[in-house]
Amino acid sequence: MKAFHSISLIFILCLKSSLLFGYVASGKVLIKETTLPVKNAHIYTKDATTQSTNSGEFELEIEGENTLLKVEANGYEPYETILNVTSNIDLIIELDLKTVIKAEKQTVLANRDQAQLSFYNVEEKAISRLAEATLFADTMNSLKMLPGVASKGTFDANLYIRGGNSYEIIGILDNLPVYAPYFFGGRVSIFNSKITKRVAFYPGGFEAKGGQSLSGILDVYTKDGNFKKRETEVDVNLTESNIYHAGPIKEDESAYMLSYRRTYYDLFAPLFISSKHGSVNMPYLQSFQTKFTQKLSESQTLRLGLYYFNDGLDIPFEVIDEVEEEGSFKYDLSQTILSLSHTAALSKYMVNEVTVGYYGRGGDYSVVVVEDNIDNAMKLKESSVIIRDDISWDMNDKHHIEFGGILYQTAIDNSLVFTVPPDPRKEGHVTINVTGKLKEPIAIYSGYLQDTWSLTEKLSFKIGARWENTRYSDFSWNSTLDPRAQIRYSLSDNTIINSYYGTYSQQLFEGNRRIVSGTEFDFSAADTDMERATHYGSGVEHYLSNTLLLKGEVFYKDYEELVIDIDDSEIVNFKNNGVGKAGGVELLLQKLSTEKGEGWATYTFSKTRRRDTEGWYIPDYDITHMVNVYADIVVRPKLHIIGTLKYSTGTPYTPVLGTEINPVTGAEEYQLGSRYSKRLDDYLRLDLWVEYDKVKFVFPIPFLPISKEKTLGIFPTWIREGATRLGVYNLLFRQNPTSYRWDEKKKEESFVYDFPFMIIYGYTLVF
Repeated sequence: MKAFHSISLIFILCLKSSLLFGYVASGKVLIKETTLPVKNAHIYTKDATTQSTNSGEFELEIEGENTLLKVEANGYEPYETILNVTSNIDLIIELDLKTVIKAEKQTVLANRDQAQLSFYNVEEKAISRLAEATLFADTMNSLKMLPGVASKGTFDANLYIRGGNSYEIIGILDNLPVYAPYFFGGRVSIFNSKITKRVAFYPGGFEAKGGQSLSGILDVYTKDGNFKKRETEVDVNLTESNIYHAGPIKEDESAYMLSYRRTYYDLFAPLFISSKHGSVNMPYLQSFQTKFTQKLSESQTLRLGLYYFNDGLDIPFEVIDEVEEEGSFKYDLSQTILSLSHTAALSKYMVNEVTVGYYGRGGDYSVVVVEDNIDNAMKLKESSVIIRDDISWDMNDKHHIEFGGILYQTAIDNSLVFTVPPDPRKEGHVTINVTGKLKEPIAIYSGYLQDTWSLTEKLSFKIGARWENTRYSDFSWNSTLDPRAQIRYSLSDNTIINSYYGTYSQQLFEGNRRIVSGTEFDFSAADTDMERATHYGSGVEHYLSNTLLLKGEVFYKDYEELVIDIDDSEIVNFKNNGVGKAGGVELLLQKLSTEKGEGWATYTFSKTRRRDTEGWYIPDYDITHMVNVYADIVVRPKLHIIGTLKYSTGTPYTPVLGTEINPVTGAEEYQLGSRYSKRLDDYLRLDLWVEYDKVKFVFPIPFLPISKEKTLGIFPTWIREGATRLGVYNLLFRQNPTSYRWDEKKKEESFVYDFPFMIIYGYTLVF
């Protein structure tokens, strides 16, 4: 009997124990939206605690009801959730990286365990703020605040990364490469800040996964939609309106997203601008983007996207003050992207993402000058099919393997008929007629393999290689193998040093101009190899305190096989005869976010050189010194005063000393100074604005019975959910030159300036 009582007591105790601590939560801690593990994360409840392994795995005993689970890790935002379980469960916990830089429209994130030195992650809220605080809402504005990123003014989306040319950066939209992601010929990007979830930006030394870029990668991810509830936002700024709507189709399983963006000033312009020679359509842009997301299971997700972009204009010359000829400039360009993506966890340690896409670009360009009998026209038609596969595999605690590839097949069917006037910068040039039809195939096939090897808890390597294969027209295949390596070492919990080396290749698809007879020329594909660049870099980041970060990096790039025109006459003949080099230093001092606000400052020193048939020279995108400063002061909750300061030294230009008439050709020719021997004045701009919650509409008719809310007790007022931004652009009233030109009429040099002082405003309505 005593034995029976003893056994009964043990059984009861065991039953009670199982009710309290009988369930086990196991799983993995990952960096959010990646398959990368977070090691040494502290996972705990009020009664139990554990740490994640090097592969991010953990096990923890938990209570059955209302158990508060918390997760903390060095360099990550804290995480917590309430668990109500009746059996053992598996969890995937995703941690957000801690903020290192958080400018109004830009949040730059850096994780202390991040193995990549040259990497910035720009999040949704940050993108939206900085993008919408200018004339056009452009995601590129957030990147212009980063170290090492140069641009030629506000109304220019082209970026010059660490002394590289603007074409050396590639844009990627939801895993699909887009080689011309612009409206207005590069003035505004197609990336809509309202639907951009995050931007991963790699300004140099990037891993083997990235290809066909000599300087940087801009990887843009759009929102999937809302799996819980419907939401609508309407944003209006100085030039455009932007509508975003999202919601669930089946809660927690499928969702959709819709967005439409369009300029509106051009719709009203004909009321104030007219022409006797035809209609006036000011430059416009519009885009429609939609995405459907379906969670097929806990381990599989399907995404289907449709993106359409359109811009154009139709302007008679007479409405342009400085143009006296009768004629017009007209164009209409469309871009379409179809995307189907499938992400699947093939096992607990392997994830596969396959993307199939279509990219089409087409349009018509026309320039008519009546007096000179010029009727230039160009038709553009390009169609691309893309297949991409990326696989991520946690082989063991020491090795994280990534491999994959991309097939990019393009069919070009372009034609042009152009009359090209004499180039006044070149002696002996005459008017020529160029005709051509470029109907050629393009193929880009690439593969990569890389391993992140954690040798010790303090020391890790990332070693990989990328195989690039390209073909243009019926020319031979071009192939390169680009090795890349990164090393990271933690000196302490607060200090990390990092170095990298890698080679990079990029294929340009140019067209040559050849003489047919006399002044008649045709246009044909140019047979060139891939351009090459070698990156070297080393840096350190040190946390001076929990909220103060100091970071520095030294970088250098060697360029080879650059494509240049080797002929100085009207003939254009592209060959890989150019070389170049660029190098510099980046410094960042960041005050992390607190209740009172945040701020940061960066300084970049950069020098770049190129060599062509005339020898070494400084190109017109060389900017020696750059300073960016940002401050966000919290006056009270939901009311912020925000300021940004941008300074840079001027870019080089070749001065025109005068003009003369060539006695043989009769054409006016410039007398030029030394090539790129002068620089524009320094650029300095201060912007200041406030952002606050709610949108208030005040009607100027007193006592109008449309609202109970009144301003000054008499004016009816509507108050809606949303946000208001109001401020000034170029507070210092600076004339900031962005380019140099020769005034043919006045026979003197002149400059094109960035936007003057102006009021900036915007409203975001939330429904």
